[in-house]
Amino acid sequence: MLGAVLISEQALAEAASIVSADDFFREAHRRIYRAALELWRAGTVVDVITISAQLQTRGELEGVGGLDYLAELVDAVPTGANVSYHAKLVLETATLRRIVAAASETVREAMSGEISSADVLSAAHASLISVRREMGQGYVPAGQDMLAVIAEIEAEAERGGSRGLAVGIPSLDRMTNGLQPGDLIVLAARPAMGKTSLGLQAALHVAGRGQRVLVASLEMSRHQLIRRGLAGFARMPVEYAIQTPERGARLASAATALSRLPILIDDRPGDKLDSLRAGVLRAASKEPPALLMIDYLQLLEGVGENRTQQVGSISRGLKLLARELACPVLVLSQLSRKVEDRAPPRPVLSDLRDSGAIEQDADVVLLLWRPEYYFDEKTKEEVRTNWAGRAELVVAKQRNGPTGKVRMLWDAPTTTFTEEDSPSRIPMPRR
Repeated sequence: MLGAVLISEQALAEAASIVSADDFFREAHRRIYRAALELWRAGTVVDVITISAQLQTRGELEGVGGLDYLAELVDAVPTGANVSYHAKLVLETATLRRIVAAASETVREAMSGEISSADVLSAAHASLISVRREMGQGYVPAGQDMLAVIAEIEAEAERGGSRGLAVGIPSLDRMTNGLQPGDLIVLAARPAMGKTSLGLQAALHVAGRGQRVLVASLEMSRHQLIRRGLAGFARMPVEYAIQTPERGARLASAATALSRLPILIDDRPGDKLDSLRAGVLRAASKEPPALLMIDYLQLLEGVGENRTQQVGSISRGLKLLARELACPVLVLSQLSRKVEDRAPPRPVLSDLRDSGAIEQDADVVLLLWRPEYYFDEKTKEEVRTNWAGRAELVVAKQRNGPTGKVRMLWDAPTTTFTEEDSPSRIPMPRR
């Protein structure tokens, strides 16, 4: 490759788009290539004479083997036509060396006993991700991906125009065109609004279509989530099953259906983002998920001097994880108390708790509220009648689509949501 670079400026331009000086194993080759790049970028002719002069000025000519070695490089190749092939070989072996170095460092840290196994896993993952980023293609011609994009459009047409995952709420699915791969979707609400129920319902809908779902639950145990899933499938509180044989049979049928779904739950209470990411990637290495759900963001621990910086690092990390997994990441989030100082207490984007970075990093922000939660003795009877058992899901942000509202019905005994068939204009509750 170096020989081709020394005899053809076009070969150097091709090599420069693939290989950096640090990709060479020998220091002499790094210095020669670095000098060639400097001359080329300065608009100077690159050949044996100019390279040797550049190296001589730096006092590096003898260290690389002198003028004789440069001449040997030129004599080694008759043409620069195959430089791309040789450059890719250099990059491939450089990448393998970096993987070996990362693995060796992981072994050293594991054997030292100075840090926990979770931290070793996190560091190992970060090292390999760094190697993976260095392997990226960089800038490529738009036409290179044209056939793949056309194939995606044709596949969407066959699916009725939807590009992403449907979550079982028709109006929301139409508005978002489904949850998109690589997107970070934030579902936020005040406590007791039902965000865990709605998130779990979406996860079960995706799994019900035979697609693998991962659920990282930092708040609720697996048993609690399974009970909610059973109640939704059976369309009754699970406690009712002991009352009659017919209800017991419904629960058994729901248990059978739920057991067959490709949904995996991790309820370990670890609160570090790196630990969560390591667990997700281990599960994804066996089979890529169609959806990852995380409950919930504020229970994660990030990096920073204050909570705002920490939440910012968490939201950025989750967005990167979505890109890495190439699937939607649905993360639940808390809203601040200032929602409740508003009349009506409908949430807005600025209510996202702890950091504006959540709003910035999210591709879609969904805000859930149930007006009846705020009923008190001053609430008008008309409002009570119209809003009892109802909820509103606000699509407050969507990077690639419209915003809007979806009206839903809330069934408290089974903690499930369904879309309201005939939404009407209903007065907002005021405190």
